[in-house]
Parts: sequence; structure tokens; C-alpha cells
Amino acid sequence: MFDKTKVKLGIAPIGWTNDDMPDLGGGNTFEQCVSEMALAGFGGSEVGNKYPKDPAVLKKALDLRGMEICNQWFSSFLLTKPFGEVEREFRAQCAFLKAVGAKIIGASEQSYSIQGKQDVPIFSEGDASDGAKPNPSVSGGDAGALGAGRGGGADGSGAGDAGTGNAGTGAPGRHIMDDGEWETLCNGFNALGKIAKEDYGITLTYHHHMGTVVQSGEETRRLLDGTDPGVFSLLYDTGHFAYCGEDPLAMAKAFVGRIRHVHLKDIRPGVVQRVKDEGLSFLAGVRLGTFTVPGDGSIDFAPVFDVLEKNGYEGYLLVEAEQDPALANPLEYAIKARKYIARTTGL
Repeated sequence: MFDKTKVKLGIAPIGWTNDDMPDLGGGNTFEQCVSEMALAGFGGSEVGNKYPKDPAVLKKALDLRGMEICNQWFSSFLLTKPFGEVEREFRAQCAFLKAVGAKIIGASEQSYSIQGKQDVPIFSEGDASDGAKPNPSVSGGDAGALGAGRGGGADGSGAGDAGTGNAGTGAPGRHIMDDGEWETLCNGFNALGKIAKEDYGITLTYHHHMGTVVQSGEETRRLLDGTDPGVFSLLYDTGHFAYCGEDPLAMAKAFVGRIRHVHLKDIRPGVVQRVKDEGLSFLAGVRLGTFTVPGDGSIDFAPVFDVLEKNGYEGYLLVEAEQDPALANPLEYAIKARKYIARTTGL
């Protein structure tokens, strides 16, 4: 069993409002979001696009609900921007997080990223990742597409356009770094990690992500091997590993010594296969229901929790499952996730 004094539960606002596709949850307010998070039984949140930019205002709103900020996404461009520019943006975000009491910042290298490109298939020719191959932690069953039985599809817009003209065309895919780029990336993160730790008391973690230069287990391993464990750690995301064809359990075992923040995200294999077959983009897949909350998809989380617990994990277990809130009611799915975590972990 996890130590309840050292492991906390959180949920990301991306189930209510989507930073990459603002039309998803466009009518949902910040107040609704954090109130429903608290109602569902979560004490932590990450920062969303509708959150107050004034730390005092944000902290007051969270304090009223018994909540806190535990992390915020940071888009780094170490490969394509001068380091000084990246550092300025990083310091500004660290200062904000320190002001609201957060201890983690989650970076993802966005140079050459295709995750936000509506017209680029997330599985492109030449990309060795295979989101459909089986692995021991993901069951063979198809949890079905979000919205099946409710008129099908997602919101009826975006997904079809995103896939048009991409399937089988060999469109440019995910960027693969050369040795020089790897050195630049690792050195940059070592520098940023030192800044975060020494100047702000914050731990820099890395969020491996579909469509970016660090997606696979092999790429995650190379990044961790090239960085200082004293200043640079891993944000481990079950869903992104499963999506690219990795075994989330094997990844947890491989990297547990570096994990300082956890995203609990489930997948629907049938939707992932459709994304592959139809040459759809990452965002089109989100609209269709690629992701869901833990316990609602195909990933077996119990052994993952066991690995984390036996290795003394301390920090947040945070539900991060972007869906269309018009089809997956955020409060309903937050409660579903909370009940599943309680049954599986005792937390």
C-alpha cells in the first residue's frame, strides 16, 4: 500500500478544457473545473489555460477547495531557440509555480513536434513506433470509441479534416534527433534542472509525449542516461507509452528510480488502431477518444502501482486523460477514476 502521507492524488484540467483545442470544453469555467475536481475527491491539479495568471488569485481559489497546484507543462525549444530565450521563459514559469507552492515542472521538447499539427498523421511512414503492437500491460480487448452508441464519432468536426489526404501519402513524420541534437538537448535540460532546483526549489521532470523527439522507451532511456539524476527526472505517463507501443509496466520497472511525477492515462486500442489505419493526427485521435481515465480502457494499472509502491515512490499520481467533455462528462469520469484508484491502491 502507498504511504498516504507521501503519495497524493491529482487530476488535470484537460478533461474539462483542452489547451490545444480550445473548442473542447470552451464553455467550462475555471471555477467549475476546480470545484468538480474537489468534489470528485482530488487534492491536486495541474495548470490549465483558463486558470488565473495571478498566483495569489489562483492560490486563494484552490485553498477554498482544499486543493493545490502540483505541476505545469513547459514547452521547451532547446533545439531550435537560443538557450537564453528558453531560460527566460523557464524562469518565469518556475517563479509562478514557486509562488503557488508547486514542487514540479514538467517539460516537453517541442522543437519539430507534430503533436499539435492537425494535418500530420501521428503514425507516419518511417516512424518505427507501432501503437497497435500488443504488450503485456495492455489487454487485447477493444474498449470502443468514445461516443459509440451515442451517434458515433466525436463532435462531428475536426477529425475528418485532420485525416484527409494523409493516409498512405508518406507525409513528413516525427523528427529523429542526431547525436549533436541529443547532446544539445541533454546539456540544456541539465542546465534548466540546476536552475529549477537551486533557484526555485522545484524539480524538473520530462514528459515523454507522442509526436515529439522523445516518445519511445529507447529515446526516454537515452535522455535519462544523458542527464544528471540530481537535477533531472521523469514524468512517467502510462498512456503515452502504451500509445506508441511500449509496455507501461516495463517502462515503470525500467525508469522507476527517476520517476518524480506520474500521469495516469488509459487508452482505447480500437481508436488507436483507427488513428493508424486512417492516417489521423494526434489531435484527431483525442477527439475520437484515444485516451480515457484509468480503469476505463485497456491498461492494467495494478502492477504499475505495485512497482511504484515497492520502490518507495513519493509524489503525485495524477489523472490526465484528454477527451471531449461534451461526450465524456468531466465530473462523471473524474469520479470513475477516483473510485478505480481507491479500489486498486487503497488511496
